[in-house]
Amino acid sequence: MVYSNEFLTPRLTGKRFDDHTIPLDLLEDFAALEELIIEVAKWKNPGSNFRTWPFDKNDKLVSFESIDHISLLDPLDVPSRLEELANLEAGWLNGEGVAMNREDLNWFAELFENNYNPALPLPHLYPTPLGGIQSEWSSEAYDISLNIDLTEKTGFYQSLHHSSDDVNEATLDLTNESDWQLLNQNLTGIFNA
Repeated sequence: MVYSNEFLTPRLTGKRFDDHTIPLDLLEDFAALEELIIEVAKWKNPGSNFRTWPFDKNDKLVSFESIDHISLLDPLDVPSRLEELANLEAGWLNGEGVAMNREDLNWFAELFENNYNPALPLPHLYPTPLGGIQSEWSSEAYDISLNIDLTEKTGFYQSLHHSSDDVNEATLDLTNESDWQLLNQNLTGIFNA
């Protein structure tokens, strides 16, 4: 596929989406776009059979009249990942594991969107057995994590430099803007070094 320099500027929310565009060539692959639309629709409306959409005898989408909204998200998009974690039920970890509190997850999603430096890489997010979040960043030279206690609204930050064994640790008050600035500074020092 030959790529052009034409771009579609979508309406995306959150600081990390400022100045983002989507190449129009992405929309030229109708089969991939069709699959994306159907999968998103099925995910958003589980159990629906989409009989109102025009399908052929091979169950392929023939056409659609309009698209109100398409959101292409980074696989590490924090609010989307937190929505997934909110669906975990009690016992999700081999019969153990606390269900995540949706209100706490929404609180963290908003705080993250408002305080995390959008120029930095997004973390991988994992649930903890006690209902918290383990955030991990990918780096060749460091192991980096932030263990988030949603009840106490704190995070334990730790980075380990592989070759020197230097460790940087800090307990962060996630309700405090200066602690978010400290997290951003630490990560900037690692990823811009």
